[in-house]
Amino acid sequence: MTKINFSDKKVISKIEKSLGFKLYAWQKQYLFLDDMKINPDYRGCGNSTIYAVKKLLTLDKKISLNRPSNDIRFLIDNRPEIFGIQNIMKPFILDIDRKLKSSGFETCLYETKMSNETLNSFRNMSLLGTSVEELNKEPLLEIKLQDLDSVPTVYYKGKEIFDDRLVSILYNFETTSDSFGKQTIEIKGYDIDGFQSNKYPSLDTIKHERFGGD
Repeated sequence: MTKINFSDKKVISKIEKSLGFKLYAWQKQYLFLDDMKINPDYRGCGNSTIYAVKKLLTLDKKISLNRPSNDIRFLIDNRPEIFGIQNIMKPFILDIDRKLKSSGFETCLYETKMSNETLNSFRNMSLLGTSVEELNKEPLLEIKLQDLDSVPTVYYKGKEIFDDRLVSILYNFETTSDSFGKQTIEIKGYDIDGFQSNKYPSLDTIKHERFGGD
């Protein structure tokens, strides 16, 4: 594979965009340093994610996660030899691989089709879906907020919208007698394209409403 320069801020930004979140400073350092170790006892802080990302992008051989291959052990940071952990981690790693490849990265994985076993693992992890197409479908709306001093980043149908021209976001969900509930989405922002023809940006609104059962 082509060697990746993890010291390049554009590369890090591309990885963050593919994953959908900002990396911690130590995760960026881990990508850059060849001899930095991950503490396997310190769980829940992004160890497994950044370990898988680095291995997927730097492993010097092509591997498969299809049975009976045991190659998945190369991509797991903690107790990779345990079969149960391999089953849990497989859909997680495949999802990271899919995101990296969709952003143009070359990874060490081939034959990454999701088997029924993998789909069942997704369901067991509460990542609901009944087909590969549904699992890979872009969500309608994502709102990401780094902290209370940050401006939200809004993704609509998989694409970031309005950027720094965001005006307001309204999202409301109410439980109703049916399983889908009542939902309201209203996003407002300035469309800079309107400046080209009208001399002033237009204030655009994206709005969806779903009224649940009584």
